[in-house]
Amino acid sequence: MQKIYQFILGIALLASPAFLFGQGLTNITDVTLTFTPVGGGTAVTATANDSDGDGNMSFQVAGPIDLVESTVYDLSIDVQNSINSTNQTTEIQNGANDYLFFFEFTDSLMTSPAGNGNIDNRADPLDYEDSDGNSLPVGLRTEWESECREGTASGSFRVVLQYQPGTKTATSTSSMGTTEFDITWDLNVTEDPDAPPCENEEEVITDVTLTFTPMGGGAAITATAQDPDGAGPLPIQITKDIELTESTMYEMSVTLFNSIENEDITEEIMEEDDEHMFFFAFTDSLFTSPAGNGNADNRDDPIDYNDFDRNSLPVGLSTDWETECIEDDEIAGTFRVVLKHQPGVKTATSTINNGGTDIDLTWDIKINQDTDAPPCENEEEVITDVTLTFTPMGGGAAITATAQDPDGAGPLPIQITKDIELTESTMYEMSVTLFNSIENEDITEEIMEEDDEHMFFFAFT
Repeated sequence: MQKIYQFILGIALLASPAFLFGQGLTNITDVTLTFTPVGGGTAVTATANDSDGDGNMSFQVAGPIDLVESTVYDLSIDVQNSINSTNQTTEIQNGANDYLFFFEFTDSLMTSPAGNGNIDNRADPLDYEDSDGNSLPVGLRTEWESECREGTASGSFRVVLQYQPGTKTATSTSSMGTTEFDITWDLNVTEDPDAPPCENEEEVITDVTLTFTPMGGGAAITATAQDPDGAGPLPIQITKDIELTESTMYEMSVTLFNSIENEDITEEIMEEDDEHMFFFAFTDSLFTSPAGNGNADNRDDPIDYNDFDRNSLPVGLSTDWETECIEDDEIAGTFRVVLKHQPGVKTATSTINNGGTDIDLTWDIKINQDTDAPPCENEEEVITDVTLTFTPMGGGAAITATAQDPDGAGPLPIQITKDIELTESTMYEMSVTLFNSIENEDITEEIMEEDDEHMFFFAFT
């Protein structure tokens, strides 16, 4: 009798749609999204229909999703089979361990979740409000907060339902399992004329001032940029470039102002420090510190930030800069300052590509020689005469070998003027003397004074 029951059970499994087609739902004809404002108001619905339920490629979307800015919505999804009058939402709930909704949306349309959804990357944030028996998300209910807008912003909103029996995990992706449907709606987020101004909008900035204050004392140096019409047609322009002195440590502060509305933007940035970050790019070799060319191209490149936000992440209203020691009258290059507005996305790895741009300015910069400063400690010595002296340790006449460069660092290279000629089986002590005959300097003595900075290397047959 037991074998008969097993046979009947086997026939039942073979006859089931899930076994025949390898998917949990069949003949999906209607999908409805309902966005309900959490603070009250009229719900927004979006629908898609496949009248014959013959596959996910034939869904017809009925109009766009129209949301209002700065609003928190609860999204519920309803799935129906009108051919068999089957409520497939209930089937998903009952088999929740095998189902997972994935989402994709145009970046910047939502404040929460940040990013663009988890279809491309499961780890990207999604605000699921329901879970299965294994405490894994499902997606029949999710929460969304629309971005604050000035005007209307448009994009897309995509929903994918995957059937993942036996493969649904905390890391299973949208490419695993069987796709029940994959539908994309147009999405519009419109301005609410009765809402207050967006707190997260990009700042209107008319005046930017960089102030370089020598840390060892002396007059501060300023560089400026101005945009008299703010967000109008005229771009912000450099009005005074940067001119610094060599071998000097500066503390640079940035101040920003909106002269049209008499607003101190610097103060606003300090109040919202966890949403703002300055990035820098500069001509390599202008600065001893920070080394390199700035963190605009690579977030990990060094910048000497002095100020940090409430999450201990850098801001950049105050930074330190040490100019290079130079031997020329001046060296020149460029100095770029970018202020990014990164509400909800500022992290220890966020880059210049994340968030909105408040300013992106490039100054010409010049480093002038200080005629009263000592010679650069790290400069290469000017050497005109090199002498090697081999003294026999058992006694006897010393043997010399010489090289000379009469014009020092000029166009003539240093040349051998006397080669080395030694005697076999002899222990010698070799000494090296170096001289700058142009300036009558004993370079050997300088090397002895700075012995922790110099080292000779040798190669021989």
